[in-house]
Amino acid sequence: AELPVPPGGVRPGHLGVIATGQVVLGDIAATAVDLSLRGWLQIESTGSEAGGWVLTPAEPPQDGQDPLEYERVLLEWLARPGYATSLASLAADLPAGLAEVREGLVRDAVHHGWLRRLHHHERTKAGEELAGLLRAFRQELRSARAERDPEILDGELLPYALHFGLAR
Repeated sequence: AELPVPPGGVRPGHLGVIATGQVVLGDIAATAVDLSLRGWLQIESTGSEAGGWVLTPAEPPQDGQDPLEYERVLLEWLARPGYATSLASLAADLPAGLAEVREGLVRDAVHHGWLRRLHHHERTKAGEELAGLLRAFRQELRSARAERDPEILDGELLPYALHFGLAR
């Protein structure tokens, strides 16, 4: 059986801004996981529980989707060129880094015609329609997980499943 497909080219980072008009940390984390799956970022566990993840820039993939503007901003912030960065070391820079990514996500949603304005985050008619399609997509993911193997949501669907609370 075929896997569910995100509607309208929506990337994982878009989910929160379309649904609520806000960008939360989970949207940014889902974007980082998506970038890793697409080959732009390596995320490795250190085995430690406190900030036990190391982020390393990857060589740009030859055949993948280029990052959108907000994804490039996130890559620059997360994966400092030339060396690995631990999540713990990013904590001091968290507010500034996240603000840039959040602003970029909102700009991208306005550019796609899903939101009316940068500062009021009001959905357009297209944004309302897409929000309905995303609710149906979330239900398709839930059904796929329940009817098949929960691991069905690994791979390219993992960032979406993470956002919807369907994976760890």
